[in-house]
Amino acid sequence: MKKALNELKPGDQVILRTSSPYQPDIISNVERLTKTQIIAGSKRFNLKTGNQIGCSRSWFGWRIIPATDAELAAIRIAQELREIQEKGCHLSKIINTRILSHKNAAAAITHLEAALACLSES
Repeated sequence: MKKALNELKPGDQVILRTSSPYQPDIISNVERLTKTQIIAGSKRFNLKTGNQIGCSRSWFGWRIIPATDAELAAIRIAQELREIQEKGCHLSKIINTRILSHKNAAAAITHLEAALACLSES
């Protein structure tokens, strides 16, 4: 069950979200609370609104959101997918470099198979 902001306590996991579509959600722990602020992920948030203190929230201000287990699991899966995608992009660059440097197509196929095996192990 999702908690309200004023029910959070140190150690609770929360989601840090920005209004930018290019910045993924971040899982963080509540470090501490004051009467008016929540401190998490080295950022300070307003206890009533959840908005980051010192940011206008117009484009890149962060917001703190109490998290459910399902939301945390979805964010972790998205993070793993981004990591796999980054590995795939890196392997693609290596493969393209090696294919261009090899005149022998059979050698290029060997490198492709090895790269695919590495990607499937991830």
